[in-house]
Amino acid sequence: HVLCKCPAAESIVAVHAGGNYSLIVAWAKGGGSHELWTWGCNSEGQLGVGGKDAQPLPQRILALEGKIMHSVSCGYAHTFAVCSIGDGARQVFAWGS
Repeated sequence: HVLCKCPAAESIVAVHAGGNYSLIVAWAKGGGSHELWTWGCNSEGQLGVGGKDAQPLPQRILALEGKIMHSVSCGYAHTFAVCSIGDGARQVFAWGS
């Protein structure tokens, strides 16, 4: 087991676990938006960080930078996030398989 921390996270909002991977939702430094950090097995792209290499330490999901997260869900090898996209609208993002 490895104890790790997210170096840029202002405060942790939620922690989620999938099949052999983990995800946290944190307030971005300066507030106003969230950051998603993932690590663990990535055989199906479930981490959302590009590629399929396992990540032993938390990696920020850059594709969702600046978004407000309303809901995040981890499956065995997939992840969903519901984010604000402006004017009260929300959009579902999904990755993995």
